[in-house]
Amino acid sequence: MGFRNLIITQESRLSSQQGYLVVTMPEDVHKVHLSELDAIVLENPRVKVSGVLLNQLSQHNISLVLCDDKHHPSTMMLPLHGNFHRVKNINQQIAWKEDVKERVWQKIIQHKLSMQIQILNTFQRDASLLAEYVQNVEPGDATNREGLAAKVYFHQLFGSSFIRGSENPENWALNYGYAILSSYFSRTIAAKGYLTELGIKHKNEFNALNLAYDLMEPFRPLVDQRVKMLVQNEFTQKERHQLLDVVNEKIKINETVQFLPNAIDLYCQNIFNELDGKEEKLMALHWNKRRKG
Repeated sequence: MGFRNLIITQESRLSSQQGYLVVTMPEDVHKVHLSELDAIVLENPRVKVSGVLLNQLSQHNISLVLCDDKHHPSTMMLPLHGNFHRVKNINQQIAWKEDVKERVWQKIIQHKLSMQIQILNTFQRDASLLAEYVQNVEPGDATNREGLAAKVYFHQLFGSSFIRGSENPENWALNYGYAILSSYFSRTIAAKGYLTELGIKHKNEFNALNLAYDLMEPFRPLVDQRVKMLVQNEFTQKERHQLLDVVNEKIKINETVQFLPNAIDLYCQNIFNELDGKEEKLMALHWNKRRKG
């Protein structure tokens, strides 16, 4: 797995040469070895990508994210192969038991609320109600503690007038960050031989990333924290590039501190183990707190 995230903002042509990504622009040429790359984000719709490079990105499990004319991530490329047990894993995924999925979803939401509490505490906001909710999450979140917590959480973080989904810089930034996050989860899910379409809780027939949306829930607060720090009255290219750096956040999992891509890999595998009947408990998940400034 690479360690660099490349954002292409200018009209250019992307190709490959002897293991290198070659970015050809009107006045310059840049090369980056494919082994160094973790993800490529194409912000400019006039970027041209060679078919040979697309195949090599898939072989190296490098995420390719395409943005629309508003610079919001809209499309991503996922490998069709990469896991020798893909058919076996998909059959297991189809056969996941409902009671097991409900227990796993309970723990996912508990992790999400715990992470939200950590973020609110960082900004010295009242998290007492969320602390109460996290103790009352039932299997399958039957009483919708997640939904109730979300209203409290976003008002505490962004102010009482904030409405999730409205047109403002904070929501644009949240959507952008969540899309980047979902690309990492989708890539990991595909690499492990599972289908992103078949979710645990998300079951939208028009959503090809249902499982990614399920598993990324506890990690969304990392984006929220970044947006709170970076976005004031506008969401420009500068903030977009800074927000992409969320992948360099660190997560503490069972006493080990991991960069976000590795944490995603460990978290997904642990959940799959439980869903497949291999383990009984999910990992302990904590945000590795960093300074606000």
